[in-house]
Amino acid sequence: MKAAIYARYSSENQSEKSIDDQVRVCKNYCKEHEITVSDEHI
Repeated sequence: MKAAIYARYSSENQSEKSIDDQVRVCKNYCKEHEITVSDEHI
């Protein structure tokens, strides 16, 4: 299966680092479930 990752922050209470955290969590999920995500789809 193929997928894309979309991460964002929507308020001043979050930091840009939260985007990195969201991507990391998504990549780990995909790896555990044999889902392919190309770097250009992040």
